[in-house]
Amino acid sequence: MPPDQAKQEYSRLRLILLCTVKQPWIADTARQVNPTLDNPTDYTVSENFIFVEPQELRLYDADSGKVFKTFTEKSVVAEHEQMFPIHLEVEMNTFTMGYLYYQIDDGPERHTNISNFTKPFLTVDAKSTIRVSGMDKRTLSKLVFRINGQVVHPHWYPDKHVYLRTTISEYRAVLQLP
Repeated sequence: MPPDQAKQEYSRLRLILLCTVKQPWIADTARQVNPTLDNPTDYTVSENFIFVEPQELRLYDADSGKVFKTFTEKSVVAEHEQMFPIHLEVEMNTFTMGYLYYQIDDGPERHTNISNFTKPFLTVDAKSTIRVSGMDKRTLSKLVFRINGQVVHPHWYPDKHVYLRTTISEYRAVLQLP
């Protein structure tokens, strides 16, 4: 939809979620709240639920019923993969500690703890480039990098820079699709 048309139709846009009901179909709960000195009223809270499985989400015009876009799980995944074709997962092959620094495309640099408790400990998606770095080449060599499910071996290059009059050595790599 062109931007001008979107501005005109914005007030009429609606979303509808299409679902199928699934077992156990319905549920309800109730709980009694007793009076206290701060709240001297007793009352009952009851909740009713319908169990559903979402099928699709539709963006439509409330006046005309025209559907502008239909979202399904499959279409959202496909669109995401098209927008972000690089999917990086990083895990450890042995116990180690430290930080892994990373930058997605032209975004800000971030960091994460290198952890053996979560596999993979880092999962990110990018449009074209992921830059990774760390302080210790031995620690970096214990990490397993997968791009779109395929193991890759980053080419680590040394990088020195000065921070607060201290020379800091790092090892950096750039990960891209072949």
